[in-house]
Amino acid sequence: MKKILFISLVFMFLGCQRVKQRVKHYQSAVVGLDREVTLYAYDGSVIKSWSGKFNIETENGLCRFVKKDGGIVFISGTYIIEEK
Repeated sequence: MKKILFISLVFMFLGCQRVKQRVKHYQSAVVGLDREVTLYAYDGSVIKSWSGKFNIETENGLCRFVKKDGGIVFISGTYIIEEK
């Protein structure tokens, strides 16, 4: 009986959305997530796009991330960050 209760609690705990978000946040901070960042011009045309596995920090409209080659990219304006 105790095993069934324990297994039920584990599945309930793992299914919790908050736990999933924390795991995703931890994964993002440690190894980065596979993402695509696209910077747009005022008319909606694409200026530049970056894709890869990186950690992104945003603050006050500024986006910062480190590329695979070690270069740091700072962008501001209209941009979209997509998780693949």
